Amino acid sequence: MKKGIANIIAGLTRNRRVSACEGFTLAEVLITLGIIGIIAAMTLPSLIQKHQKQEASARLKKFYSTMQQAILFSENDNGPCGQWDKVPRQGNEDGTIKRNPQAAIEYFNRFLKPYMKVLSSEIKGEYAIVRFADGSTINLNNGHCTDFIFDVNGERKPNKEGTDIFYFLLCPDDTKDGFFSNNKNFGTYEQKNIERGREYALSACKTTPHLCSNLLLIDNWEFKEDYPW
Repeated sequence: MKKGIANIIAGLTRNRRVSACEGFTLAEVLITLGIIGIIAAMTLPSLIQKHQKQEASARLKKFYSTMQQAILFSENDNGPCGQWDKVPRQGNEDGTIKRNPQAAIEYFNRFLKPYMKVLSSEIKGEYAIVRFADGSTINLNNGHCTDFIFDVNGERKPNKEGTDIFYFLLCPDDTKDGFFSNNKNFGTYEQKNIERGREYALSACKTTPHLCSNLLLIDNWEFKEDYPW
């Protein structure tokens, strides 16, 4: 289709001789501008999506690396992260997790904030929220582990799991085996399933978006052609 549009424009210029003192008619200019507008409308969404993927990829790489470094530095001062003081998970009468943003923010402020460049950390509603200078945020939740719900662009849309929202965990030693293997405490949500291979991770991402961080970890935080964006 793009080739056909290009041929139309070429035909307009080829079939009409333009002298040094003669220009295009208004109709021809409008037709040409209309065709350019169609081309722009066709290509702009893909360009925007490509930029969004590149931005998300860069921020995910930065966040994952920053967290690993912060944990390492904090362990030098506070001991192994699996033994850091953490308020146990609390449940409601219906079995759901009882939000405890105060416990989550105190845990982050004590063990991680001193080793990261944080713009602010505060309680907002049921979550503790951490903001970074580049506009990304973390929502913290105090469960069996501490959930790090990373949003690459903060409050900006689409605010959709697997597109700009990705899940990570930092677990104490007594719960880590349910989520990790190889003696890990921090990583993507249910990272132990990476051992099942990329096809499994891709299928899980398509049906359960909060597991997409596993697929991205396998792909070095790059959004491949088959990623369910």
